[in-house]
Amino acid sequence: MSALKLLWVDMTIEGTAPEVPAGMAAYCEITTATNKHPLDQLLRKVRPDAVVFDFDYPDKISLGMAARVKEEHSSVPMVFLTVQHSEALAVWAFRSRFADYLVRPVPDADVDRCLVLLEDIAVEKRMQPQRHMPTMSVPMPDEVPAAVMSAQSLLPALHFIESNLSSRIVAEEMARLCCMSPFRFGRAFKEAFAVSFRDYVVHLRLKEAARLLANPQAQVTQVAYAVGFNDLSHFSRMFRRQFGVTPSAAQDASWSTRRAGKPLPLPALPRHY
Repeated sequence: MSALKLLWVDMTIEGTAPEVPAGMAAYCEITTATNKHPLDQLLRKVRPDAVVFDFDYPDKISLGMAARVKEEHSSVPMVFLTVQHSEALAVWAFRSRFADYLVRPVPDADVDRCLVLLEDIAVEKRMQPQRHMPTMSVPMPDEVPAAVMSAQSLLPALHFIESNLSSRIVAEEMARLCCMSPFRFGRAFKEAFAVSFRDYVVHLRLKEAARLLANPQAQVTQVAYAVGFNDLSHFSRMFRRQFGVTPSAAQDASWSTRRAGKPLPLPALPRHY
C-alpha cells in the first residue's frame, strides 16, 4: 500500500484531538489543521488523497462546516471520526457521502478497512478523469446540539462573576476577558447556559442574597448592596419574583427552614465547568 496523503482536521471542542490512530500514522503522510484554518486553501495546496474530520462532540455548527467542505470538494473522500457515536450521526455521515465513519478508540481492523478503502478510491481517481460528485443537503440529527461551547472559553468570566458579585459587571468587559466580541460572548453564554448573561448574573446574585438573609440579623439594604443591587426596590422586586416572598420575609425562620437544602432554579453549568 502506497502512502496516502491525509489532511487531518481537528474539530474537537478544545482543539486537542487525541493522537492519530497508529495504523494511519504509520502508513500515511499527514498534514494537520484545525477548524480555524482556511480549509479550502489547504485542500488546494496539499491536494490530499483524503480528509479526516476528527470530532469529539459534534454540534450543528461543526457538522455544517464539514458538510460545506465536503460539498465544495466532493471529489475528495472524507472520513468522519468521532468520540460521541450514535446511529443517527453515522446515518447522517454516510448520507452526506463521507467515505467512512470511525469511532474512537478505533479498532485496528477498522483502521485497516478505512485505509484500503481510501487507497482504492485514490487508485481509481488516478485512472479516471476527476469528476464532481453531486452532493445533497442532509438534515442533521435532532440529537445533535446547535452548539457545544467549550467551558474553557467562558471560565475567565465565570470566575470573575462569582468573585465580584458586589461589583459592577459589564458584558463587554467579560467578553474582553474571554477574548471574544460582545456579540460572540452573548451568544456563547446563551448556548452554554440557556439563559442570557444578564439573567445568569441576576440568578447568582439572588442566590447569594438568599444565603445572606438566612442570618436574621442581616440588614436587607446591606445585603442588596453586597450582592450588587444599588436599587433596593429593584432588589426586592427581583427577589420576590424569584422566591415568592420579600427579602424581609425571607429572614423568617420558617421560610429559611423550608428553603434549607433546596437548590435555586439556576441554569445548569456547562459540562466541563
